[in-house]
Amino acid sequence: MEIPEIVNDSPPSKITENNDRVDSIQVMDDDEEEEETCTSDVSRLKIPGEYQPEVSNENQLEGPSEDQQKVLDDVVRQQRDELDYYQRQLAINEHKYLTDVSDLQSQLQSSKKMYDTAKHEKEAAFMRYVIKEKEILDLNTEKKKLIDNLKDKDKQIARLKANCKDVASFMTVIETKNKEIKEYKVLIDLLKDDKSKISKDLDFWKTKYEHESKCSHETESKLLHEIQELQNRLESLTKQNESFNEESNLEKIILNSKMYLDLKKCSEQQLQEMNKLKSVIEELNNNFTKCTYTVNSLENENIDLKTYMKSCEIKTNELLMFTESLSSRNASLQSECLNLQTALDKLKSDCDILKQKNNDLKIAFKSQEDSIAKEKELYDCDKKELASHLALKMQMIADLKTTLERTQDDLHVSKRKFKTTVSELTKELQKKNIVDTSVEMKMVLDKMVKLQQENARICEKLDFVEDHNKHLLCELKKKSSIMQKHGIPGGKNGLVPGLNEQKPERY
Repeated sequence: MEIPEIVNDSPPSKITENNDRVDSIQVMDDDEEEEETCTSDVSRLKIPGEYQPEVSNENQLEGPSEDQQKVLDDVVRQQRDELDYYQRQLAINEHKYLTDVSDLQSQLQSSKKMYDTAKHEKEAAFMRYVIKEKEILDLNTEKKKLIDNLKDKDKQIARLKANCKDVASFMTVIETKNKEIKEYKVLIDLLKDDKSKISKDLDFWKTKYEHESKCSHETESKLLHEIQELQNRLESLTKQNESFNEESNLEKIILNSKMYLDLKKCSEQQLQEMNKLKSVIEELNNNFTKCTYTVNSLENENIDLKTYMKSCEIKTNELLMFTESLSSRNASLQSECLNLQTALDKLKSDCDILKQKNNDLKIAFKSQEDSIAKEKELYDCDKKELASHLALKMQMIADLKTTLERTQDDLHVSKRKFKTTVSELTKELQKKNIVDTSVEMKMVLDKMVKLQQENARICEKLDFVEDHNKHLLCELKKKSSIMQKHGIPGGKNGLVPGLNEQKPERY
């Protein structure tokens, strides 16, 4: 029999046992050969025994010799002794053979049990791997949820920025209103100059207008002071928005640090389980080597186990592939764990600083919210005051317009009178057609020159008043449109829309 070679990785006790078994098998083969020789010798001995009576008969006939008989008896005795010796050795070798077969069967059963345990351990390791993959998927879903929450916070921040932009637009509207008030101030100064030149009847209105202009100066100075305060508040609000953006960035960093901590814990657990799997795989490899030794020794005796061993080899290859994938995964996890540890150390140092800043920012944010609420209340009060002030201004403009219309009517009457006087004088001059150097003629000519000069002045004033009236109507329309946009109520008894509808038809 051919004995398979023994792998050097097996322990020394197993090697000695296998050597003893090989020696016993060789002894058994030698015993079988000796038995065959003994049987041949016995057959040889039996043949002369069978022919012995013939020889004795021949010797009896021929007279056999006693020396030959003694020699034959000695040979027979020696051969019988050898037969007894070989029979004893056969019995001993049979007993050894049976014991070796029983040992080999017990080893086969133990190897089968070891294989079953290894198979169960492989299935358990695969189930653990599946559970870990499920945990990783759950972590990914949690990451997605956190990312969605961060997106919602970014949307809220965008809404806050839009609100800040609305505040800025309101402030620009207020500034435009202040500019318009300044323009009205300039126009009022021009009207004051016009009133002093038009007639003495407007002295009462002039004194009243000067008093109101003084009041408007005071209110304008107050408004300018309030505008400066609002600008300062705008700057503070922009700073608050910047601090709020920083706070949102800090919250993002804290969430990322929490994610990194959770991932670190999961990686540590996976490393522990991977170490356990390594030990299990090493045991499986040792058991697999033992199984291969026993199976290789029993290949020639058990042909039916060849198919079973092939399936075992396929499963062991699968286990090796699984261990290789686990080892590669372990290496990647270790590298990720080192990177995460370095990042976590940095984040912890940054997180402590950011927590302190966050607490300070929260306190400042609360105080700023209270200040914003107070500023909103003040803004509403200022808005109401401005609306009332605008209504008063509109009433004043309406009164001024009525006075202007009266003055325009008076000017038209005086213009017609002047035209009639000029026409009468020209008629008188055409009747005379004589150059008169008397004092009366000079007086008439002087009156004519004065009247023409006054007429030119009145025409210029009328043109200026008409242009100024048109400009005032355009400004009133703009004011009314702005007030309608911002929901500011008009003047008392609906003065503003009445002014917008007024169009002097006589011009």
